[in-house]
Amino acid sequence: MHIAKYAVTPEWVNESFSSKWFLDEEKFWLSDPRKEQLFNFHIRQSIERAREHRVFNGYRFALLSEKVIPSPEVLEKIIRSGGGRFLTAMPSIKSLLSVKKQREEDPRSCWPGQSY
Repeated sequence: MHIAKYAVTPEWVNESFSSKWFLDEEKFWLSDPRKEQLFNFHIRQSIERAREHRVFNGYRFALLSEKVIPSPEVLEKIIRSGGGRFLTAMPSIKSLLSVKKQREEDPRSCWPGQSY
């Protein structure tokens, strides 16, 4: 959801196809009042919030193995599109231990929100 601009109904697809033109998405927002009330969320607000505050902002990712699914290339695209940083190499052990120590001493100092 972190890169979606709209969540539209199937009618948008059908009517856009029929008109041979992409119709205004605003008139076709997906909505499910029952589920939104049950789970206490709103689809539209969730998408708008995700656009403003990307899900991986402030996080850095490194792969421990190249044998992952989805592929490292796909993971990199997902991470970057969510505002994260994909590290091409593992940080040094010294660097990781430093972060671990800092986190143990002051957990708030390692929150991703502080490195925006």
